[in-house]
Amino acid sequence: MGEHERTLFRYTHYATTGSSLERIIGYHASHRDAFWIRIFRYILKVKKHALTPPSSWYTDPNFLSLEVDRVFYRGWQVVGFTEQMRKAYDFFTGRLGRVEYVISRDENGNLHAFHNVCRHRASLISSGCGQKSCFVCPYHGWTYGMDGTLLKATRISRIENFSKNNFGLVPIQVSTWGPFILINLDEDIHHDYHQMKVIDTKTVEKQWLGSSLKILSRNGIDTLLSYVSRHEYTVNSNWKFFIDNFIDGGYHVPYAHTGFSSGFNLDTYTTTISDKFSIQECESAPNEKDGALSRIGSRGFYVFVFPNLLINRYGPWMETNRVYPIGPNKCQSSFGLLP
Repeated sequence: MGEHERTLFRYTHYATTGSSLERIIGYHASHRDAFWIRIFRYILKVKKHALTPPSSWYTDPNFLSLEVDRVFYRGWQVVGFTEQMRKAYDFFTGRLGRVEYVISRDENGNLHAFHNVCRHRASLISSGCGQKSCFVCPYHGWTYGMDGTLLKATRISRIENFSKNNFGLVPIQVSTWGPFILINLDEDIHHDYHQMKVIDTKTVEKQWLGSSLKILSRNGIDTLLSYVSRHEYTVNSNWKFFIDNFIDGGYHVPYAHTGFSSGFNLDTYTTTISDKFSIQECESAPNEKDGALSRIGSRGFYVFVFPNLLINRYGPWMETNRVYPIGPNKCQSSFGLLP
């Protein structure tokens, strides 16, 4: 271990709660990810000796860079909702780490994802969301179809050996599951435009959700709800603090959210942990005078899907939060509402 990594693994002496991580270590060991095996083994040491993780894990830009490369660029990430892309020519753009992306539907309704970068001089080709018949680079006018093919390269006709077929937008793996659109930025995937296909749902289910699939489906996460609205918030916090706060809900809610917790029987609070998710559940204890039962249903159901998707399910509602790092001390929260 180098000096920089030794710095990242320094710890502080404070008591903390913890949960069993052996199965998580086993999962990553099976995928031969030595870096994360070392991380998780260290966490077990932290747990055994009642220590907090090193503060550098929440403040060091180099550690954040490792997280972006090893977490956000390796595996499926929710980037939006299928109902944002209901029609041909719909599109939206976004950013994940250092990667700018664009999601589009072509004239035949096929879903695509691309790096939002012109193949000529790397200008962004689009921003925001809406409908377009094509993407036109604002720098030199190179024009791309909604399926990523290069339709026009301005004044390039005399360039020898230039073929438009070789300069389409660089594709990104894309798929859907339930109400969600997901992309996979894994650099080990072959980015051949002519071979890139939308990944089937069954493959995504296995890779992204693993054993949590049946539990989420049983609670109507994948089929029963429709997208209503989305709001973006910038939070002055490391992205993991946001996640930490969510997954320790049964610990802090009675003290930090007394009004909210009054609608639940906290003695029934349970947490289930697996390799890619944690699920918190609690039965309602409604006050009949304020009709809490009609709002929150018979129980609350709270899901964390690794690494950054948070789901609240109660009554007829579902809320989602996607948390992305902007910097060591800042993150973006994309809040979605589905009734």
